[in-house]
Amino acid sequence: METKDLHKYWKEVQDYFEITEESGRNLFDYILQPYQESGRHYHTLNHVYSLLLLIDKQELSADNRITLIITAFFHDIVYITGSSENETSSSDFMNNCFINQEITHPVVTAAAKIILDTQNHNSKDPLSQLFLDMDLSILGTDEKTYETYSKQVRQEFINTPFLLYRIGRKSFIKSTLERSSIFYTKYFVDNYEEQAIKNLKNELNIL
Repeated sequence: METKDLHKYWKEVQDYFEITEESGRNLFDYILQPYQESGRHYHTLNHVYSLLLLIDKQELSADNRITLIITAFFHDIVYITGSSENETSSSDFMNNCFINQEITHPVVTAAAKIILDTQNHNSKDPLSQLFLDMDLSILGTDEKTYETYSKQVRQEFINTPFLLYRIGRKSFIKSTLERSSIFYTKYFVDNYEEQAIKNLKNELNIL
């Protein structure tokens, strides 16, 4: 994945809101910076790109597509391991970016709400549910990809003693498995649910 691969999606946002080329490029560069911080191993630009690729697979209206693209770019822009404020801070960060461009729009409001929903991965809104499924899709990937993901998450918590990390990680896995379904939408239930359950149980067994 290269910057140009991400920029083509950002260009859609730029054109949608009629942001000038210079302002759009400056904002794009500004957004990329936090994802490239040294302490990030999973919540990186590769994660953003994987979400953008999943967006391409969905049948969406123009407004909904832009909403999800914006959400993908901003949802983890503030990421401090162990913080309960990441989602609120990311939503605020996004809102400030568009306010600085003098843009207020229902699409931006919708994206802000979805970002907040990622805190507990719980929503009754269909578009939010779709993004939440995409955000958790890593759980239902092949075993090797999942193993890489779990190691990357541990690296992000490298300063947390393993015993405490183990408690937190097991709590996340158990609560996810206790849900009636990990995913909301038919696409992700059909294509990711079975493997996600298998991956989570495998990790739980070795923690």
